[in-house]
Amino acid sequence: MQKTLEKWTRQCGENDNTTLYMNMVIAWNYCHLGEYDKAMQICQNVLNTARLTGGDEHSYAILAMFGLGSIRIEQGRDIHEAEQWLTKALQLSNHAKGPDHAWTRDFRGWMGLTYVLQGRYAEAESMLTESTANESRIFGDDHWQTTQDVEHMARLYVAWEKSQEAIKWRRKLTAIKSENITENPAENLYYDEATDSYTLREPAGSGMAIGHVFDEIQFAHKTLQGDGQITIRIDGVESPNAWGAAGVMIRNTLDPTSAHVSVVIERQGIVTCYWREEERGQIRKKSVCVRGLKFPYWVRLTRTNNIFVAEHSTDGETWEEVRGSNQNGSGLVDIEMNELVHIGSIVTSWTMYSTGRTPRTTEAHISNFNIVGEIDPSGPITESKEISLLAAVSPTDKSR
Repeated sequence: MQKTLEKWTRQCGENDNTTLYMNMVIAWNYCHLGEYDKAMQICQNVLNTARLTGGDEHSYAILAMFGLGSIRIEQGRDIHEAEQWLTKALQLSNHAKGPDHAWTRDFRGWMGLTYVLQGRYAEAESMLTESTANESRIFGDDHWQTTQDVEHMARLYVAWEKSQEAIKWRRKLTAIKSENITENPAENLYYDEATDSYTLREPAGSGMAIGHVFDEIQFAHKTLQGDGQITIRIDGVESPNAWGAAGVMIRNTLDPTSAHVSVVIERQGIVTCYWREEERGQIRKKSVCVRGLKFPYWVRLTRTNNIFVAEHSTDGETWEEVRGSNQNGSGLVDIEMNELVHIGSIVTSWTMYSTGRTPRTTEAHISNFNIVGEIDPSGPITESKEISLLAAVSPTDKSR
């Protein structure tokens, strides 16, 4: 793609619409690879070029503004600045493209999520209610843009502490995707004593992963008192889509909204450190794309007081901190947590964005499991818990 862009730019110039389009595609690719600084630099370049040609209402100026806002939301950083970019993109798209244009509708949903993260819940509710209704009317309930807004509604009501509304919207998402879910009869945690290895599976019907406000994961865990460290070797991740992930986590509580730090490997070779600093808070993250990543692969998470270090390794001997796209930055995360926390391995995915029938849930194969510190109980991990919005609801009530 980069070579094609360079050739096209030489032939047609930097301000050609196709050149600008290809630049935005590359920016989204960098975003998906966790290289957010590169993605935002390209968006800024596109914005500057498009403005010279057609001002702020140039289509690619609008799209670049959206990119500068949404990429910040994706990382959970600079929310106020993200809001400014998204507000301008939404206003310009509404004026230049119209309220029913795909961009305008998509921007509206992102604006609603931004209000959630700012604690502006009534404004978020109004924005997301309108956005969800429009997406459903135009695309139908099963389209990814509709389900994305339904997910945002669930996160809104969890943040707003309106649990019944949150459960209603999470059930709606399950109902929309019910035909895509195949019940997995296998147990969620299997320990093979002969090989000292584990298979960890996410539950059927899961699929909102680690996200703003709350998480949906399968967590094989113990308790840790004070400082400690967990190391695992991930031998493979099997998932029906590209968003399957596995790794390690230290978590304040077993509530889905809990503060935590984790380091995971996504199936496409991205190593990400996620953290939530407070209950029902936004997710922050930094990622590194490991070109040509092959399993087995190692991850490690260390706690010293309230300082956490996420690391990854190809061989379990030489370790690198997960620093994000700024390799000169710090890999440390500072979060105040309880002395007694939960520590273990997770598997998760974004299966709710899948289309078509999902034949299985995501599962991870894990070995060389080692936890250092004052842990309880001793021996192999035997406890695995589904952490999700609906996990505490009885099986009879989950699909109501």
